[in-house]
Amino acid sequence: MQPLAPLCLAYVLMSVHSYTSRSFHVQLVAVVVPNPETVMPWARQNNIAGTISEVSQSAEFKKLVMDDFIRIGKEEKLAGFKFPKDFIVEV
Repeated sequence: MQPLAPLCLAYVLMSVHSYTSRSFHVQLVAVVVPNPETVMPWARQNNIAGTISEVSQSAEFKKLVMDDFIRIGKEEKLAGFKFPKDFIVEV
């Protein structure tokens, strides 16, 4: 996958394995590292106040990142199980 340009410096995809009494599940999650040089101007343009940590935890930022993951996945024609189901932000 290509980077989530230009808002994020990097992201890492990880498999999360969960076991239940009846089945085994693997889900893809991502670790996203926001780029303060682009996130903060984006936040000001969208009237989102706060520090980089606060902005990157906002619902607007999280929706933007998830929408970008979905867009890139569709462009790359990835199967649904290859899309991240969730992500965490590391500042």
